[in-house]
Amino acid sequence: VGNEGGRIPGHDKIAVDIPAGATPEALRATAVSLTQQDLDTVGTIQGFQVLGGFTLTLQRATPAQPQDVDGDGAADGDTPNVELFKPARATFTLSPQQSALGNPMIVVELLDQTPYGKIVRLANQIERPIPARATTTTIDRSVLPLDGVTHEGRYLLLAADAPIAFATGILRIGTTLLPGTRITANNLGVAELTRVDGIYNIPVLAAPAAPFTLTPRHTSTGEGAPYTHGSAPAPRAVGRVDFALVPQPPR
Repeated sequence: VGNEGGRIPGHDKIAVDIPAGATPEALRATAVSLTQQDLDTVGTIQGFQVLGGFTLTLQRATPAQPQDVDGDGAADGDTPNVELFKPARATFTLSPQQSALGNPMIVVELLDQTPYGKIVRLANQIERPIPARATTTTIDRSVLPLDGVTHEGRYLLLAADAPIAFATGILRIGTTLLPGTRITANNLGVAELTRVDGIYNIPVLAAPAAPFTLTPRHTSTGEGAPYTHGSAPAPRAVGRVDFALVPQPPR
């Protein structure tokens, strides 16, 4: 797949399309559906049903050279990872039982190695062009600045057990942006790891549930005081919630 984009060879349950302009170099890419054994290994995710998933691989057709970090003419850095400039579109084929589900679906990424252990992180929302298809939506980063499917990894399709909405915003400590912070939402197993600019995106319970609570945790401060929103959002709504990590005294 090159700059013109195209469909990645995959399995009959998943199709992944790279848009034009997503990569300036030729890539060897594959998308392989996760087996039931793979999904069983993932385990349960609170508040969601796991419907399927895939592993995406992205490799340069021409291997990149390691970086010269200190400028001495010798390669001494890691080979840069492949990352798409534009998110790929993933389309899942649903079983008849899955097609009958009415609650929102999302795509999440499995982050196996973080300072907080394994994290299941929101990657994209889902639309249903027909009942038997679930497709990642076009991302509007001015509304919900998600990464989408942009790099190698394992991705899951989840169906919510109850109505959900989405919270997005910036996390600070005092007046300082706070990257690398885990944020969790009450009663949901999809968490978040804040970006370098402190931005986060996370699914939350929607009305008629009670107002949602977000709890931040940073390696330098430990768990911050929970933040509880003033009201429960409408189902599928996206709400801006900027808040601060307030360290708690040792217990």
